[in-house]
Amino acid sequence: ASETDTGSGVTVFVGESGSITGETWVTGDSNAYTTTDFVCDNSADTDPTDGLTIVEADSGKTITCTIVNSRKSTTLQLAKQWINAKLNDNITATSTGFASNASINSTANTASETDTGSGVTVFVGESGSITGETWVTGDSNAYTTTDFVCDNSADTDPTDGLTIVPADAGKTITCTIVNSRKSTTLQLAKQWINAKVNDNITAASTGFASNASINSTADTASETDTGNSVTVYVGDSGTITGETWVTGDSNAYTSTDFTCDHSADTDPTDGLTIAPADADKTITCTIVNSRKSTTLRLAKQWINAKVNDNITAAATGFASPSMNAQLNSTADTASETDTGNSVTVYV
Repeated sequence: ASETDTGSGVTVFVGESGSITGETWVTGDSNAYTTTDFVCDNSADTDPTDGLTIVEADSGKTITCTIVNSRKSTTLQLAKQWINAKLNDNITATSTGFASNASINSTANTASETDTGSGVTVFVGESGSITGETWVTGDSNAYTTTDFVCDNSADTDPTDGLTIVPADAGKTITCTIVNSRKSTTLQLAKQWINAKVNDNITAASTGFASNASINSTADTASETDTGNSVTVYVGDSGTITGETWVTGDSNAYTSTDFTCDHSADTDPTDGLTIAPADADKTITCTIVNSRKSTTLRLAKQWINAKVNDNITAAATGFASPSMNAQLNSTADTASETDTGNSVTVYV
């Protein structure tokens, strides 16, 4: 990479004049180098480019005229951009193929940040590649990845080979890989079955960076209410269990605790972890309350009745979805017990 080569010497005489300027490139690209044209030592005339005259003072010396080519260089560094990362996820990456290779070891100390590795010097005419990363901590499947793209470089895509060209000289080329964590939507729902109108509950997830919640009132006997939607990220975990009764009596209902659809993990009560397969879906976790019920009916007992006597009776005051029991009883015999229709009434 660095050397000085000397050609064969010739004899020149005092009083002779000539010029020494420039060079002819047989292999390589002159644009890749910064050139300092010939300068002569041991000569009264040190600049041969405008003519070199051998004078008496030069007699008996060896005049060496040297041209210098210094290859142009640039700085190469790698960067990692985290978007909505899981804290402490960690990757490493490195370039390959250059005499000196850039590298990075990046940890997501915050959810969204850009980390930059140390810069290395690469030279015009060098080629290498920069592609992919190695996951030390975390799951690559939890992220959407945009592979390395380079700025300040004539070649912006290093994944198929990055060649440093003269136009890159003196710049800092930064090649950045981006990981954006995949997300999904989480919401809670409440299903009322035969509810007492105006009963009310609240519920919320816990443990996520953003937690879903619901405040549900039974405006009708049977309905399903949905709470607010929040964004949760792959790899996040939380729990969704139980509800708080604001109005009404939980003992009046049979409850089925939260179950989730569109999720690899359907039971959030022991912890809900968002998996890569959940990305871009809407996960709805639903709790069901079905009001307990009993059967009601009226009966008429006749004792020594007059045959064909008849009565009617009815319950009143039960509200939908409960029904009011009725009875229409005729004494077909002197002593008997008649039973009216059976209806369902709710706790």
